[in-house]
Formats: sequence, structure tokens, C-alpha cells
Amino acid sequence: MPKYLHIVLATGLRQEFTYLPLEASDSVPAPAIGLRVRVAFGRSERVGLIVGMSDTTTFDANKIKPIIGYLDTTALLPPALWQLGLWAAEYYQYPVGDALMHLLPAKLRQDKANQLIQLNWKLADLEPDFGRAHKQKALWQQLQSLAPAFNLDQLQKQNIKPSQLKPFIEKQWLSTSQPHPQAVSLQLSQQPLELNAEQAAVVSHLANAHHAFSCHLINGVTGSGKTEVYLQAMAEMLANGQRILLLVPEIGLTPQLLQR
Repeated sequence: MPKYLHIVLATGLRQEFTYLPLEASDSVPAPAIGLRVRVAFGRSERVGLIVGMSDTTTFDANKIKPIIGYLDTTALLPPALWQLGLWAAEYYQYPVGDALMHLLPAKLRQDKANQLIQLNWKLADLEPDFGRAHKQKALWQQLQSLAPAFNLDQLQKQNIKPSQLKPFIEKQWLSTSQPHPQAVSLQLSQQPLELNAEQAAVVSHLANAHHAFSCHLINGVTGSGKTEVYLQAMAEMLANGQRILLLVPEIGLTPQLLQR
């Protein structure tokens, strides 16, 4: 086990902080790059990420504090996303801690264990022997009404707290999983509008110019159909196996554009 952990925090500071690891045990995971940890920082406690480990340090070892605890057992960010965060920090001259922490969902940037984010549960196909544990038996029967799988919203409607499921999870009577976000369809949800002569000329010009880099400015008054030109030009590029990036000038327009 390494003697020292190098940790970054979302503090706006461009440096790593050195802490001592906890002794590994059955209930304490071994330290690893990418794990979230809770540490004492000044007069408060903060959530940080392990970015390095070593057996030596240039600091006074007697003044180095141990971490308070690990929040994960495995790294949450996949390697590609981790490398992207490091690249972004270097390219944009941004603090590494802020760059990496902002790749995590808001709840995981807080002092919460990853298990609390698992929002789907599934009952095992078995009939447990509860013995005299009548409350657990009643809870199991209540969960069976939601079987085979259920989420946090369904639990709350039954006035069941996620913490009540812990004994079932430990005995592997319940399994947990995190739902995958639904992909947004890139297909138009309605037929394209009929273009006028000027709009059609612009779309045709863009289609003929996509083989090399070029910059175009579409000038038109409000309501002249510029957005429709963008949409049909992008649809043609997507149909040809190319990729597009649309920057929305106003966040309120996002639902309207997604519907198209």
C-alpha cells in the first residue's frame, strides 16, 4: 500500500494535496487512482479525487493528515473521460481538481457514497427464510408487489426508504443498477418544410461545400427560415454519415430543436 495519496479538490487551486491513506480492511477498500475521498480541508470537509500515490513526500510527514474515508470502491470516471479531463485542464489552463470533479454528476461531487446513486433494484428469484424477522418478511412481500424491478420513485410511493433494503442487498436478495440515459434520436420528428428558392440555394451550396473546411454566414431577418436551412443542411450531412455540432443561441430553444 502506498504511504501517501495525492488528491485534487474543486477549490480553484492549481495544486495537489497530500494525505495519508486509511489502513485497508474488509470494510475499507485499497486506494486507487480515480477514487473519491472525503478529506479535512481547513475548517471544513471536502470531496476530492485521488490522482496519484507515492511512498515519499517532500512535506513534513508528521503534519500530513489521513483522509476521512473513501466514497467509492472503484473509479467512477472511465479512462477515456479521465484523460479528457486532464487534457482539458492542461489545454485551457484550468485547475485539475475543478476539471475532473465537474465531469461527475452533481450528486457525486457531494459527500455521498456512490451506492446512493443506484436508483434501480431487482429482486432475486428466490423465497428467503426470514425466521422471526417479521418486519423484513413484510417488507419483502411489499417489494414483491413491485417485482421484478423497481426504482426510487416506486419505493417512495410505498413509503420505503433505500436504507431499508441494505440487509437484502448484503444477502444478495436484491441487485442494484444505475439506469442508462435515453439516447436522443437524431431523426426529424416531422416532415421537413418546403424551402423557398433562396433557402434551397443555400442548402445546395452547403451540401457542395462540405468536402473541405469553409465558413458560411446566413443573413436573414427574424422569421425568414434560417433555422430550417440549418436543419435540412444538417440532415443531409447526417444522412451521408458525417457528424454535426449545433450550438443553440438560447437554451429555451433546445426543446423546440430536439422535437425537430
